[in-house]
Amino acid sequence: MLKAEMLSHELEECEQRMAGLDEQRAQAEELADTLVRFEGLKGGERLLVPLATGIFAHATCSGETELLVNVGDGILVPKSTGQVHAQVHAQLASIALRQDELHARFDALLAQLDDLKERFSE
Repeated sequence: MLKAEMLSHELEECEQRMAGLDEQRAQAEELADTLVRFEGLKGGERLLVPLATGIFAHATCSGETELLVNVGDGILVPKSTGQVHAQVHAQLASIALRQDELHARFDALLAQLDDLKERFSE
């Protein structure tokens, strides 16, 4: 029974990690969509810029396509929208790989748990 409890605990951990990856994927997909819309802006267009959660300021687009990316410790590095797009797609590919690995692990754990249940029911 201890083995079954350990497997159940691992299954729960896998589910939590999968939920976290789903959230990361959704955020990356939203960013990719936002980049596409940003690339379509023309100079002089008005837009809302988030200052904090739920707080926005009106701004006017200058037509500049260079973005400033925080690479850690508040260090901002200029990057083109194409570079950021490539980063986001690489992140999405990495997330998909981790999701596939977690799904495989989840299925293996579930099979082990089912096997244990069969053995105990005999």
